[in-house]
Amino acid sequence: MYTFCLVGSGNVATHIGTALSKANLRCLGVMSATAKHAEALARKLDTKGVTRVEELPRTADIYLLSVTDTALASLAGQLCRHIAPDAVLLHTAGSIPMQTLSPHPHIGVLYPLQTFSRSRALDMSDVPLFVEASDEKAKETIQTLASALQSKQIRETGSGERLILHLAAVFACNFSNNMLHSAALLLKRYGLEETLLNPLIQETMAKAMEMGADKSQTGPAVRGDHNVLSRHLSLLEEEGLPSLTEVYRSVSHNIQQLSHHTKDSDE
Repeated sequence: MYTFCLVGSGNVATHIGTALSKANLRCLGVMSATAKHAEALARKLDTKGVTRVEELPRTADIYLLSVTDTALASLAGQLCRHIAPDAVLLHTAGSIPMQTLSPHPHIGVLYPLQTFSRSRALDMSDVPLFVEASDEKAKETIQTLASALQSKQIRETGSGERLILHLAAVFACNFSNNMLHSAALLLKRYGLEETLLNPLIQETMAKAMEMGADKSQTGPAVRGDHNVLSRHLSLLEEEGLPSLTEVYRSVSHNIQQLSHHTKDSDE
């Protein structure tokens, strides 16, 4: 059975490391720039937490980089100089090319398309995994990890396609969550509970997944109801919310543009 080291101790590293450990893969070390974070995850995985790449054991079969995009290249360079030549070096990032891990001979990507929070349990078997490998050794290793995670959807993708997936995920997840946050703040501003929106949010997401987002768009922008749009914009401006005013204007315009495109495509 493979052994692995984790470089990173954030949300993705925590979920993947925990799932691999439960699948009886042995973790030999967790590295994080923050000792407290490294030690916290290391305790869960029954291993040692360290703060420098040089402190990681050189005997692991796999080194899994799960860190911020800005830190990845630097840490990959350090790992290339530290680990054994026959080890497999992987990262989990959606927007970073696999070749960032070069010149190590056995490299690859294991990108989980999901939003992760350490405090929230998640069934890894429901998480799609998009994988890329430089050679047969890396490919075999990644397939073993994907099988250990029991993912129901494993797909080979190049770095370009993975970048598009990551960009789409930002719109679908991060931006939509920001909209929910903004809506909650508006309600709070007027003393209304944000839970009032829960039935609407649930139906919106369910309808988009069932019918397709292009077929389920509603609201004043898609109807071309300029009176309502103007009243909403005036309210945001009167409340001194320039950022939300710009977001409202921009997104409404985008809804109208996409709506026209959809209609043209259907004709």
